[in-house]
Amino acid sequence: MNDKKGLKYLLAPLLERLALWPADLVLVTAKWLEEKIQTVYAKKTILLPNWVDLSSVALASKEVVRNNHLILYAGRLNWIKGINVLIDAFARVKLLHPDARLVICGAGEEEEKLCAQAEALGLTDVQFKGRVSNADVLELMQSAAIFVLPTLTMEGHPKSLIEAMVCGAACIVSNVPGNSDAIIDGETGLLFPPGDVDALAGSLNCLLKDSNLRKRLSSNAHLSARTFNFAHIVNLEIQTLHNLYVKLPK
Repeated sequence: MNDKKGLKYLLAPLLERLALWPADLVLVTAKWLEEKIQTVYAKKTILLPNWVDLSSVALASKEVVRNNHLILYAGRLNWIKGINVLIDAFARVKLLHPDARLVICGAGEEEEKLCAQAEALGLTDVQFKGRVSNADVLELMQSAAIFVLPTLTMEGHPKSLIEAMVCGAACIVSNVPGNSDAIIDGETGLLFPPGDVDALAGSLNCLLKDSNLRKRLSSNAHLSARTFNFAHIVNLEIQTLHNLYVKLPK
């Protein structure tokens, strides 16, 4: 459903229904997916969110200094991610915060178009890093003041977001399913309407000038995301599989 309108877009609902029809139980990564599967398909579900490797985060944190001017995006360079919205918002932010920098990690079919957009806006402080190892991404998340996920459509349980939360970046995300499951507006991050350049620019300006708010959101997000630690989630998965096994006919 995240594809632009076309054959794949039209076939998606049918393929989804065919895939789920024989299922006795559906494992989902987000609350909104659980509600959809239960209400639309009347299937039993178990919620198993994505996990974060806290040991890797700890390794990445060594000798990393927080850069109060650094804004970070990490993910695919696909139209659904709304990176064009982030670049437009960043152009407005630069008027008030000339020291601000935007780092974009990831690769995808939109890369050339996004680079051209930044160049047309005269943005010399936008860096496209391409594919980056997970260790390097975690280090960037440790050093960034703000992490942005401006998705236009929906997310499952976005791993980049929960990693950024654990790493202590203050998070700004679009108010779409998946993002809004992970972030409580004003407590663990800031939500903005998807595609709204003015709202995103306003949130960025707010966090760049208010270090106390950044620190509060960062601390709350870190504590919230620690519940997704690897050991806890894997134990849930093991228990789920065990429970399914014992119910099998002998």
